[in-house]
Amino acid sequence: MLEIVQLTNINHPDFQGALQIYLDSFPACERQPLEILETRLSNQLYQWFVAKADNQVVGIALLYPLKPTNFILLDYLGTDKKYRSRGIGRMLMSHLINLVKSQEHNLLIEVENPQFCEDSEQAERRIKFYQNNGAKVLRSVRYLLPPLSGDVPTEMLLMMVPAELGGQLPGSLVQQLIEQVYQEMYDRPSEDALLQSFIEEVPDVVQFVHLS
Repeated sequence: MLEIVQLTNINHPDFQGALQIYLDSFPACERQPLEILETRLSNQLYQWFVAKADNQVVGIALLYPLKPTNFILLDYLGTDKKYRSRGIGRMLMSHLINLVKSQEHNLLIEVENPQFCEDSEQAERRIKFYQNNGAKVLRSVRYLLPPLSGDVPTEMLLMMVPAELGGQLPGSLVQQLIEQVYQEMYDRPSEDALLQSFIEEVPDVVQFVHLS
Protein backbone atom coordinates (compact mmCIF):
# COMPACT_ATOMS: atom_id res chain seq x y z
CA MET A 1 0.00 0.00 0.00
CA LEU A 2 1.52 3.32 -1.09
CA GLU A 3 1.18 6.37 1.13
CA ILE A 4 1.94 9.86 -0.18
CA VAL A 5 2.96 12.51 2.34
CA GLN A 6 3.85 16.18 1.90
CA LEU A 7 6.92 17.42 3.74
CA THR A 8 6.59 20.86 5.27
CA ASN A 9 10.05 21.36 6.78
CA ILE A 10 13.51 19.82 6.98
CA ASN A 11 12.79 18.42 10.45
CA HIS A 12 10.16 16.05 9.08
CA PRO A 13 11.19 12.45 9.92
CA ASP A 14 11.06 11.48 6.23
CA PHE A 15 13.31 14.31 5.02
CA GLN A 16 16.61 12.42 5.22
CA GLY A 17 15.19 9.44 3.36
CA ALA A 18 13.85 11.78 0.67
CA LEU A 19 17.19 13.54 0.45
CA GLN A 20 19.03 10.26 -0.12
CA ILE A 21 16.80 9.38 -3.07
CA TYR A 22 17.45 12.85 -4.48
CA LEU A 23 21.23 12.35 -4.25
CA ASP A 24 21.06 8.84 -5.72
CA SER A 25 18.68 9.65 -8.57
CA PHE A 26 20.11 12.74 -10.24
CA PRO A 27 23.57 13.61 -11.63
CA ALA A 28 25.46 16.53 -10.09
CA CYS A 29 24.86 18.69 -13.18
CA GLU A 30 21.09 18.51 -12.50
CA ARG A 31 21.11 18.81 -8.69
CA GLN A 32 20.54 21.97 -6.72
CA PRO A 33 22.86 22.54 -3.73
CA LEU A 34 21.41 21.04 -0.57
CA GLU A 35 21.23 24.40 1.17
CA ILE A 36 18.98 25.70 -1.61
CA LEU A 37 16.68 22.69 -1.25
CA GLU A 38 16.46 23.20 2.49
CA THR A 39 15.85 26.94 2.17
CA ARG A 40 13.11 26.52 -0.41
CA LEU A 41 11.37 23.88 1.67
CA SER A 42 11.68 25.94 4.87
CA ASN A 43 10.28 29.01 3.06
CA GLN A 44 7.47 26.91 1.57
CA LEU A 45 8.59 27.66 -1.98
CA TYR A 46 8.74 23.93 -2.69
CA GLN A 47 5.91 21.44 -2.44
CA TRP A 48 7.87 18.29 -1.56
CA PHE A 49 6.03 14.97 -1.66
CA VAL A 50 7.29 11.54 -0.64
CA ALA A 51 5.86 8.13 -1.46
CA LYS A 52 6.13 5.59 1.35
CA ALA A 53 5.84 1.81 1.31
CA ASP A 54 6.48 -0.44 4.30
CA ASN A 55 7.10 2.77 6.28
CA GLN A 56 10.06 3.64 4.05
CA VAL A 57 10.49 6.55 1.66
CA VAL A 58 10.51 5.00 -1.83
CA GLY A 59 9.84 7.99 -4.08
CA ILE A 60 10.03 11.78 -4.15
CA ALA A 61 8.55 14.65 -6.13
CA LEU A 62 9.44 18.33 -5.85
CA LEU A 63 7.04 20.91 -7.21
CA TYR A 64 7.78 24.61 -7.60
CA PRO A 65 4.72 26.85 -8.19
CA LEU A 66 5.50 29.57 -10.73
CA LYS A 67 3.48 32.31 -9.04
CA PRO A 68 1.35 34.16 -10.00
CA THR A 69 0.79 31.93 -13.06
CA ASN A 70 -1.25 28.74 -13.07
CA PHE A 71 1.84 26.68 -13.89
CA ILE A 72 3.78 24.48 -11.49
CA LEU A 73 7.25 23.19 -12.37
CA LEU A 74 7.97 19.53 -11.68
CA ASP A 75 11.52 20.05 -10.48
CA TYR A 76 12.35 16.44 -9.61
CA LEU A 77 10.67 13.05 -9.66
CA GLY A 78 12.61 10.01 -8.50
CA THR A 79 12.23 6.51 -7.08
CA ASP A 80 14.46 4.50 -4.77
CA LYS A 81 16.47 2.19 -7.05
CA LYS A 82 15.47 -0.82 -4.95
CA TYR A 83 11.78 -0.12 -5.65
CA ARG A 84 11.89 0.72 -9.36
CA SER A 85 9.64 -1.03 -11.90
CA ARG A 86 6.89 -1.41 -9.30
CA GLY A 87 4.65 1.40 -10.54
CA ILE A 88 5.64 3.80 -7.77
CA GLY A 89 6.58 6.59 -10.17
CA ARG A 90 3.29 6.17 -12.01
CA MET A 91 1.26 6.34 -8.80
CA LEU A 92 3.19 9.36 -7.57
CA MET A 93 2.74 11.09 -10.93
CA SER A 94 -0.98 10.34 -10.87
CA HIS A 95 -1.20 11.97 -7.44
CA LEU A 96 0.58 15.09 -8.72
CA ILE A 97 -1.63 15.37 -11.80
CA ASN A 98 -4.80 15.06 -9.73
CA LEU A 99 -3.42 17.73 -7.40
CA VAL A 100 -2.68 20.28 -10.12
CA LYS A 101 -5.96 19.57 -11.87
CA SER A 102 -7.87 20.17 -8.63
CA GLN A 103 -6.11 23.55 -8.41
CA GLU A 104 -6.84 24.26 -12.10
CA HIS A 105 -3.10 24.45 -12.71
CA ASN A 106 -0.76 22.93 -15.28
CA LEU A 107 2.36 20.90 -14.63
CA LEU A 108 5.47 22.00 -16.55
CA ILE A 109 8.15 19.32 -16.97
CA GLU A 110 11.82 19.52 -17.98
CA VAL A 111 13.06 16.33 -19.64
CA GLU A 112 16.36 15.56 -21.34
CA ASN A 113 16.29 15.68 -25.13
CA PRO A 114 17.21 12.18 -26.40
CA GLN A 115 18.78 13.63 -29.54
CA PHE A 116 21.56 15.26 -27.53
CA CYS A 117 22.29 12.95 -24.60
CA GLU A 118 24.56 9.95 -24.10
CA ASP A 119 21.81 7.61 -22.90
CA SER A 120 19.10 8.28 -25.48
CA GLU A 121 17.16 5.14 -24.56
CA GLN A 122 16.75 6.26 -20.97
CA ALA A 123 15.67 9.73 -22.12
CA GLU A 124 13.13 8.21 -24.50
CA ARG A 125 11.76 6.01 -21.70
CA ARG A 126 11.36 9.07 -19.51
CA ILE A 127 9.46 10.93 -22.23
CA LYS A 128 7.26 7.87 -22.81
CA PHE A 129 6.56 7.67 -19.07
CA TYR A 130 5.32 11.26 -19.00
CA GLN A 131 3.34 10.81 -22.21
CA ASN A 132 1.67 7.73 -20.75
CA ASN A 133 0.59 10.00 -17.91
CA GLY A 134 -0.99 12.51 -20.28
CA ALA A 135 1.87 14.95 -20.86
CA LYS A 136 2.68 16.41 -24.27
CA VAL A 137 5.85 18.00 -25.64
CA LEU A 138 5.93 21.71 -26.40
CA ARG A 139 6.73 21.58 -30.09
CA SER A 140 9.71 23.45 -31.57
CA VAL A 141 10.73 24.91 -28.20
CA ARG A 142 14.45 24.62 -27.61
CA TYR A 143 15.35 24.67 -23.94
CA LEU A 144 18.77 24.57 -22.30
CA LEU A 145 19.11 23.55 -18.67
CA PRO A 146 21.77 25.74 -17.03
CA PRO A 147 24.61 23.63 -15.60
CA LEU A 148 24.30 23.24 -11.83
CA SER A 149 27.75 21.64 -11.77
CA GLY A 150 30.42 22.27 -14.38
CA ASP A 151 29.85 24.58 -17.32
CA VAL A 152 28.03 22.53 -19.98
CA PRO A 153 24.26 23.13 -20.36
CA THR A 154 21.91 20.24 -21.07
CA GLU A 155 19.60 20.16 -24.09
CA MET A 156 16.08 19.60 -22.80
CA LEU A 157 12.48 19.38 -23.93
CA LEU A 158 9.57 20.99 -22.13
CA MET A 159 6.39 19.00 -21.53
CA MET A 160 3.06 19.91 -20.01
CA VAL A 161 0.09 18.18 -18.43
CA PRO A 162 -2.84 18.45 -18.76
CA ALA A 163 -2.35 19.16 -22.47
CA GLU A 164 -4.89 18.14 -25.08
CA LEU A 165 -3.62 17.09 -28.49
CA GLY A 166 -4.11 19.99 -30.85
CA GLY A 167 -3.85 22.42 -27.93
CA GLN A 168 -1.52 25.36 -27.93
CA LEU A 169 -0.04 28.21 -25.92
CA PRO A 170 1.02 31.71 -26.95
CA GLY A 171 4.76 31.83 -27.53
CA SER A 172 4.99 34.92 -25.36
CA LEU A 173 3.63 32.94 -22.37
CA VAL A 174 6.14 30.14 -22.95
CA GLN A 175 8.95 32.71 -23.05
CA GLN A 176 7.66 34.23 -19.82
CA LEU A 177 7.61 30.84 -18.10
CA ILE A 178 11.12 29.99 -19.26
CA GLU A 179 12.46 33.34 -18.05
CA GLN A 180 10.74 32.87 -14.69
CA VAL A 181 12.22 29.38 -14.30
CA TYR A 182 15.68 30.73 -15.14
CA GLN A 183 15.36 33.57 -12.63
CA GLU A 184 13.74 31.75 -9.72
CA MET A 185 15.13 28.23 -10.06
CA TYR A 186 18.59 28.92 -11.43
CA ASP A 187 19.28 32.50 -10.29
CA ARG A 188 19.90 33.73 -13.84
CA PRO A 189 18.71 37.18 -14.96
CA SER A 190 16.61 37.83 -18.06
CA GLU A 191 19.70 39.12 -19.90
CA ASP A 192 21.62 35.90 -19.19
CA ALA A 193 23.65 34.89 -22.25
CA LEU A 194 22.56 31.25 -22.18
CA LEU A 195 18.90 32.22 -21.93
CA GLN A 196 19.25 34.76 -24.72
CA SER A 197 20.85 32.12 -26.95
CA PHE A 198 17.50 30.37 -27.45
CA ILE A 199 14.60 32.37 -25.97
CA GLU A 200 13.89 34.27 -29.19
CA GLU A 201 13.53 30.98 -31.08
CA VAL A 202 10.22 30.18 -29.35
CA PRO A 203 7.47 30.15 -32.02
CA ASP A 204 4.63 32.68 -31.84
CA VAL A 205 2.24 29.79 -31.20
CA VAL A 206 3.45 26.66 -29.39
CA GLN A 207 1.58 23.43 -30.05
CA PHE A 208 1.45 20.29 -27.91
CA VAL A 209 2.57 17.09 -29.63
CA HIS A 210 2.96 13.41 -28.81
CA LEU A 211 6.36 12.04 -29.78
CA SER A 212 6.33 8.61 -31.37
